Amino acid sequence: MLNCSVSLIFALILFMPVAAESFIGVPKSRALDYVVMRNGVPIGKFAFRFRLDGAKLKVAIDSKIEYRLFFIRVYYHLHQSKEIWNGKRLISMKSVTDDNGEEKNLYVSQNKNNLEISGPKGEMQVGAETPPASFWNVVSLESPKMIGTISGGIEIIKTEFIGDEAIEIRGRSVKTKHYRMTGDIKRDLWFNTEDNLALAHLRFEARDGSTIEYVMK
Repeated sequence: MLNCSVSLIFALILFMPVAAESFIGVPKSRALDYVVMRNGVPIGKFAFRFRLDGAKLKVAIDSKIEYRLFFIRVYYHLHQSKEIWNGKRLISMKSVTDDNGEEKNLYVSQNKNNLEISGPKGEMQVGAETPPASFWNVVSLESPKMIGTISGGIEIIKTEFIGDEAIEIRGRSVKTKHYRMTGDIKRDLWFNTEDNLALAHLRFEARDGSTIEYVMK
């Protein structure tokens, strides 16, 4: 009788639906929307959408940036990406980017213990545990390298925990954890401790010296 009870409990756990929130970084709303700011001026938008498909997590990323000078469009950037995760591991990714008129396509797929990458940087393999540099997943910061989500290049990074900080989101103070990434990718990232460590804020210095921030809507 005891063995039957244990088997029944195991079966119930096995077929219990997976909650999206079991993936660290997925907010309760399953959506993240940001205004992209350049030196305090809005220049675009960035968004994540999260959806469960069985035990897998699908992440859709959409970005549109347009910089104008005296009403003349100087630069634009359109990016769409789709990621599929199984637990802490990426199993596939596809992105399409229009970078100021230059189209860039990236494909990543799982092959045994590796990820196969085909993109602007060429074709290569990397360990299956390597995450993409999409930044929504705080667990990814544990990795010493990331896959560039546009070029497909392997980016070597180092991440430091700066500390617990309260920042303003939508007019109220929210507790976050602040991390700083250095190396091939330089970013400051804040993750919301009140919402499953979802990405609350992102900041970095662009190549022209301007400050870029992703501010939550």
